[in-house]
Amino acid sequence: QSWDPDLLNGAITGICGGDPCGRGADVAAIARLVKGKPQELQVVSDLFAGSLQKGEQFDRARMFYEQLGRGRQAALSSVHQVFRRRDVEERTQRLRFAKDFF
Repeated sequence: QSWDPDLLNGAITGICGGDPCGRGADVAAIARLVKGKPQELQVVSDLFAGSLQKGEQFDRARMFYEQLGRGRQAALSSVHQVFRRRDVEERTQRLRFAKDFF
């Protein structure tokens, strides 16, 4: 196993079919792969989710965590999304949505 960041990013890009933060990236494909060998691919999972969060794609990060069965991390992604909203009603709605994950 290699933990070379360039190699890992290349593998993630290949699995997603392009930029992991791009609209056309296949979140389900990487989730299926990680579910197959969760311990071995933990680093790949963390890098992918981190790139989504860095790109402020919290909905996609939440979907990724949901597909992996990581409810608390999905909730955290929903909470992150709250801070991007300006409208009070939207924030309230997002917090209620995140509450269901916790």
